[in-house]
Amino acid sequence: MRILKLGGSTVRDPERHRQAARTLTEGEERAALEGQLRSATHDLGEMVHGIFLLRESSPRSRDGVAGYGERLSASLIAAACRYPSGWPVVLNSPAVHAP
Repeated sequence: MRILKLGGSTVRDPERHRQAARTLTEGEERAALEGQLRSATHDLGEMVHGIFLLRESSPRSRDGVAGYGERLSASLIAAACRYPSGWPVVLNSPAVHAP
């Protein structure tokens, strides 16, 4: 069994997200995941730039920015669950319950 920690400094910046994607995926799956990550980080950059231009950060825009970390992490977790090597995936969280 292999347990991977994906959080904190593991995914602190776009390069770390790409490293995690390379660890978790191969071939077409990797290309698709890296494309999702690039798209999400580009969208996040545009949102932050818009906040800068408007010089205004509403609760809705702050929630939008904060939500990007969850979106990126969800993509990585989904890839881990589809990992082709057949490794069992262990999620250590009180919010996650195995059937």
